[in-house]
Amino acid sequence: MNSVLKMVDDITLNINFMQRNDGINFKARTYVPYPMIRTNIELKEYIIDITKYKNSDFVRIGYKASDKIIEQGSRVKNIYIMIEGLIKCFLIEESGKEFVQEFFGTGELFGELEIVNGSTSLCAVEAITDIEVFKIKHEKFLKLIEKDKKLNRLYINALISKIYYKGTRHSYNQLHTLEEKLSSLSQFDENTRSKIHKQDLASYFGVSIRSLNRALRKLNG
Repeated sequence: MNSVLKMVDDITLNINFMQRNDGINFKARTYVPYPMIRTNIELKEYIIDITKYKNSDFVRIGYKASDKIIEQGSRVKNIYIMIEGLIKCFLIEESGKEFVQEFFGTGELFGELEIVNGSTSLCAVEAITDIEVFKIKHEKFLKLIEKDKKLNRLYINALISKIYYKGTRHSYNQLHTLEEKLSSLSQFDENTRSKIHKQDLASYFGVSIRSLNRALRKLNG
């Protein structure tokens, strides 16, 4: 574990973001410097290789849309790597309101932060679509990254990427209007956008449904 934390200072992470404009009707386009749906294709492909050619402790499992994979405040015993599908990571306030922190797609991992600090889960994780994931026990994952240098690097990169993402997103959100932030939807085709409910979008941007609809009409009008 110490070697994992030490590597944070030794790794330089290059993150490339892509903007996709196909199918979007927004008249105003603003570059958004972070991906709304986070992915990690390299990690997914490497885990697939591990499960094909080595004795593996990774278990492949599926969940249905709306299934709760992790409960907020629960003790998390596994790390999960997305194979396909879409999930949301969100906080539930005392009032019952949700705040969506992130959307995860192919290759993203979750349940990994609890390895570092041993705490309960800060967020809940729920499937938006039917999904498949690789699942592995925390203790088995720790043993694996001590032996597998490439997986160790990919894990550290994923942690750094999340820190970078949160900083970039929060600073951008402080300085830009809702209409400008909605331009992040232009990264996806209509099929992908249709899978995310308006309530989840509103929770992600921290606004009401009414404000979201008003901004969408303004962009499309």
